[in-house]
Amino acid sequence: MPVAQAAVSKHRARRGTSGEHVAVTPSHVGTARPRASFGTYFLAAAIITAALTFYVFLRVSSLHLGYVLTQSRQDQMRLVLENRALKTEIGTLSTPARIRRLASEKLGMVPGEKLVDLAEGAE
Repeated sequence: MPVAQAAVSKHRARRGTSGEHVAVTPSHVGTARPRASFGTYFLAAAIITAALTFYVFLRVSSLHLGYVLTQSRQDQMRLVLENRALKTEIGTLSTPARIRRLASEKLGMVPGEKLVDLAEGAE
């Protein structure tokens, strides 16, 4: 017996109660390990594919919402500036001097001589 086989046999053998050598083999040797079926591999591939598809969907949705948010912020800034401009225009157009001038020039109105307080007559 070659030396390497003798060393292996020496490690696998043990002495029984009567002194004879008994061969000891690991419990998994000689038993067939069940192989995963096609269905198991298919299920694993389907789960991984679904997870990756969901991840891609989330990333695309995130990018889309980022674009929408950026556009909304730009619209908000435009509307704020437009609102400021309109408030300034209202202030300019509603000055008493301008209204008095338009009333006299375009409408031919003249200032009244006596002011009547309508609130006094209501009491």
